[in-house]
Amino acid sequence: MHVSIWQQFSSNHSANFEIVGTFKSEELAQQADEELRNIFRAIAKDRQAYEEYCHDCPPTPTEVAVAEKYRIAWRDSSIDWLVLDGDDVRNIVQVGEFVFVTNLIGDNTNMDAKPVDQLLRSMGADITVTGEYHAAHLTLDLSFRAPDEMPARRLHDEIKAYLDWPTVSDDDYERKGFVQAPWVDYWDGYELKLTTITDRSIRNLVQLDIEARERFRAEHAADVERLNREIAQADQDKDMKRRDRLWKELDPHLDYHYLPPENFSWDEFSAAHRAEFRTAPYSGSIRRDDRELTLTVCYYDYGTALAAIVSYLRANGCSDFRYKFSPKAD
Repeated sequence: MHVSIWQQFSSNHSANFEIVGTFKSEELAQQADEELRNIFRAIAKDRQAYEEYCHDCPPTPTEVAVAEKYRIAWRDSSIDWLVLDGDDVRNIVQVGEFVFVTNLIGDNTNMDAKPVDQLLRSMGADITVTGEYHAAHLTLDLSFRAPDEMPARRLHDEIKAYLDWPTVSDDDYERKGFVQAPWVDYWDGYELKLTTITDRSIRNLVQLDIEARERFRAEHAADVERLNREIAQADQDKDMKRRDRLWKELDPHLDYHYLPPENFSWDEFSAAHRAEFRTAPYSGSIRRDDRELTLTVCYYDYGTALAAIVSYLRANGCSDFRYKFSPKAD
């Protein structure tokens, strides 16, 4: 595999970041991945002595030792954004020559990427830090080879149909008509591990849920239209008491009150839609030259999304993956 990153930069934002560490080989990335996982496991074990949501606790003994070993400046407080599922560190994803580290709980931490970006650099990685929720600062060109011309054409058409579908709005990752990424069933995010969804199709679960929501909307459409009209009139008349009463009457007809289909838990519903969100790129395109294809996408969180895309392509017989990250133009 050939890898190139065009630029290095760091984010000054404190929340919702992703560190992209690029190593000279896949083997070196795997070694760093395992070392970093062991460090995070030890920090998490040390932090059990702290209060559950301690954001300003001093560095743990493990963090002090790691800072000394790698000769890096640690922060004044312990890392508070680690997410573990048993021994499985969910903040880290390794794909090819890349190690991705994402804080996952950016809304609940004030920390930026330091000192983990420095730690990965000390392990031999070239570092790019990206972040800011609902924004993508890097563009990925993923080139690959299909097994034959027919599957190449099919993959191109399937992916292009998805990427060309208009988004609902500029601030929304959901596709109009709830079209899902072709690789959605290959997503392996943290939320997935909290449910039994792993033995069920994400795509089918989302579709069932969408159909249930649409049935609810159809059944309540007339009431919603009538009450919205009456609320507008109450606003115009400056009749606040009537408006408040109408809002209370409207509430049961709003679609967040619908029930999921039978045998479909709320945890599965949430995880399935999280998968839909995480696998949907901010923007994208694809081009084909015979069996050679290049997929260009922008993501906020590349780790789990890229792993899903590569798994999907491998399942379709693709090989010879080449990655190129470049800064996304604003």
